Amino acid sequence: MTRVIQTRNGPGQNFDTVYVDDVKEMHCDGFGDVMLSPSIIKMSLYQTRPVDLSEQPKDPANAIEHRHISLILAMSPSQLLQGLLSLLSGMAANASALEAASMEERAQIAKLLSAIKIPAGSNAIFAPKQSEGV
Repeated sequence: MTRVIQTRNGPGQNFDTVYVDDVKEMHCDGFGDVMLSPSIIKMSLYQTRPVDLSEQPKDPANAIEHRHISLILAMSPSQLLQGLLSLLSGMAANASALEAASMEERAQIAKLLSAIKIPAGSNAIFAPKQSEGV
């Protein structure tokens, strides 16, 4: 079922924003392969995927990251800039709330991590050495 979530009626802004049944949400780790022209900007949005360790070089400095392109975003430069300016303006206007939420999340993660007890002699991959204090 589609539903209208926003309606604007005014000079130069007459539109409805509608959610459709099959709208997809996708997490992206980054973007690349950006193509710029006066009429369009295209960028590839990617997700980083696990790599078979047998495919990795022996030297970790030469490790290979697999980036799977999930979506190619194509927009007019003016629309992209308008959207980015709106996003950045909203973030700047709410900077103190964003910072407070970030600090709360960080404190909650630290609290949860400090509650984890790793048994002595554990084979946990990330267990600290006994000399580091558990």
